Amino acid sequence: MRQYFDTSVLIAAFVEDEVHHRSCAAALSGGDEGFILDHGVTECFSILTGGRGLPIRLSPALAVALLERNVIGRLSMVSLSAEEQFAVLKSCQQLGIRGGSVYDAMHVAAARKAG
Repeated sequence: MRQYFDTSVLIAAFVEDEVHHRSCAAALSGGDEGFILDHGVTECFSILTGGRGLPIRLSPALAVALLERNVIGRLSMVSLSAEEQFAVLKSCQQLGIRGGSVYDAMHVAAARKAG
């Protein structure tokens, strides 16, 4: 099975205090083919090292090690071209999507691209 991982799933997989930790960690460690938006790795680093009010704040070195061990080589990176990104932005404009929700729209586009 092909699975797409957005940032919230990866964070839940890494942080034991997250409500869906067990199911997200199981999905990440499963043998299925996994994908993530390349920018999603940067989002995870940002959250793990100080964003989103997590009960923990990792050092940059630990965050990189965690991502390297669990994402790099395990999940295939999906990149959106400039044209694809702009198409998402136009869609957001048409749907009234604003602010940080644009990143969710980018994840949706990457998941679609990954199939």
